[in-house]
Amino acid sequence: MSYEEKRTWAYLVTSAAAYLVYLVIIVGRVRHTPVAHVPYAAVLLWSCVAAMVASMIGQLAVETARPSDSLPPRAAAGGMTQPTS
Repeated sequence: MSYEEKRTWAYLVTSAAAYLVYLVIIVGRVRHTPVAHVPYAAVLLWSCVAAMVASMIGQLAVETARPSDSLPPRAAAGGMTQPTS
């Protein structure tokens, strides 16, 4: 799987999880407060920031665990490769 594909999957999973957490918090507040008076901005901001941070960590973890197929074996392991003629 390519690096871009892995990034896309990490972003998809983390953004969906952040949205579900946001909905759970907001729906929990709606049960006790009228919808027009529910404070949503801070929860929205924090869920977006958490999704971005989790996406970066997820991308790093996935790429570290399984390096991209598009890199040469030594480059994927962090070593330098010799130029080919």
